[in-house]
Amino acid sequence: HAPVPPADLSASTPRGSQAAPDSARARVAPTRLRVLARDESSDGPVSGALLSLGSAQGEGVLLPAVCGEWIELEPGDWSAAVVAPGYMGQELAFRIEPGQELELEAVLFAGARLSGRVVDRMGEPVGGNWVWLLADGQEYPRLPDRAEGLIGVRPDRDGGFVTDAVAPGQYRVSYGPIGRAVLETDWKLSLQSGAEPEVLVLLEGEAQLQVRVNPPPPEGRQFMFELQAQDQEHLERMSERPVRPGKEDRAEERSWRRSGGQRVREDGNASMDRLRPDTYRACLKTQPGIFVSTQTFVVLPERSYELLIEQPPLPARGQRGPGEGPDPLRRDALEIQFRELPAQPDQRAAGIYRL
Repeated sequence: HAPVPPADLSASTPRGSQAAPDSARARVAPTRLRVLARDESSDGPVSGALLSLGSAQGEGVLLPAVCGEWIELEPGDWSAAVVAPGYMGQELAFRIEPGQELELEAVLFAGARLSGRVVDRMGEPVGGNWVWLLADGQEYPRLPDRAEGLIGVRPDRDGGFVTDAVAPGQYRVSYGPIGRAVLETDWKLSLQSGAEPEVLVLLEGEAQLQVRVNPPPPEGRQFMFELQAQDQEHLERMSERPVRPGKEDRAEERSWRRSGGQRVREDGNASMDRLRPDTYRACLKTQPGIFVSTQTFVVLPERSYELLIEQPPLPARGQRGPGEGPDPLRRDALEIQFRELPAQPDQRAAGIYRL
C-alpha cells in the first residue's frame, strides 16, 4: 500500500480561531505506574512497603517511593524492587507504553530473623567477627570476594546479633572472620517463614589472669604490668643467621614483644581477660625501673590464673633504673609465683545451641 500522507491540521482549523501550539497538540495522557504489595500468608496489604525503580538498561534510578501511590514514568522497560520490614524483597520487570496506567502486584513472603549471642565458655561476650548463615551449596568465605551474596551479621560488643529478614530454609551457622572459621559445624538450623529463633554461639573460652603486687605501689608512684610473649618469626630468623659469640642473650631478649598490659591499682591488683594461649613472661615498670621475670609460664584456654609479683627494690625518683640507662636491654630479675585457680566454665562443648 502507498503511504498515507499526514493530515493537514491547519486546514481543519475553524475560521476566526488560532491553531493550538505544538506542545498542546502533542500532549497525551500521563504514563503512570502503581505497585501494590500483598502479604502471601494473609492475602492482605503490606504496610510500609517501598519500591525503587530503575531502567531495564540500568541507566538511572528513581528515589524510593511508597507502594500504592501512582508514579509518572517515561515509557519503556523498567525494573522495580519492592521491600518491606520483615519481608523478603521481590523484583519486578515490566514495560509501560505511552499513556498507559499500569498496576502491578508484588506478593511478599515473610522472612525469618535469627538473633542470639556469642560467648565463650567462661560466659564472657565475644564480638568483632561475623556470624554466617550458609545455605546448601554455600561454603565458608575464605576470600573477600567469596563473601558476596552470603548472609552475615557482626555481633555487638555484648556479643548480641540480629539478622535482617532471610529466606526460609536450612542454614549452617558459623562464626569467624573472612578467611578463617573460628567455629564451623555441620548442624543445620531450619528457619520457617516469620519465625524468629534465638541461638547461642558458644566458643572455646579465653584465659583470665589476676595479678597481685606485694607490697602495693608506694603512695604517689604508678606501676605498669605487662605480659610479654616471644615473636616466633624473630626466633626463626635468628636460627637462620649466625649470632656473634657473646650476643646470644641480647638477640634472644629482642624476640620478646608486649602482648598486653594494665596499670596496677593502688591496692596492688590488676587483671587481664581474654588472653590467647601462649608462653609468657612478666614485666613490671616501676617508673623508674623495668623488671622482667626469668621464669616463664604457659597460659591455656578456659583457665583462670593468679600471678603473684614480689615488689623489687625500687630506684629512687630521678635516678635511672634498670632498662633505662645506656643499656636498655639490661633488666633486673622479677620474682613471681604463678598458679592456676579453680574455675567453673560452661560444661557444654563449643558449638551452636538453639535456645
